[in-house]
Amino acid sequence: KDFHRLSAFRSHWRIHVPARPFVCPVCRQNFLRKHDLNRHSRIHQGVKPFACSRCGKGFVRKDALRRHESMIEDVRRFRCVAKSIF
Repeated sequence: KDFHRLSAFRSHWRIHVPARPFVCPVCRQNFLRKHDLNRHSRIHQGVKPFACSRCGKGFVRKDALRRHESMIEDVRRFRCVAKSIF
């Protein structure tokens, strides 16, 4: 089906996408699962339960902490040690 306006296409597209019944009361973003809404809510609450053991930086999600830690490892992998040699 073709549409001349983006708004008409978006309205039509909603019939193909499953309903997202869980709505964030702060920003009105919709979620398919309650778990996703709960995880998202930590952003607004300022809760950062996952902390980096090296620098102490906090993260809302565990996957973000893992990504941060892997970046730290990448930086250390290429660290110059010239000062310690001379």
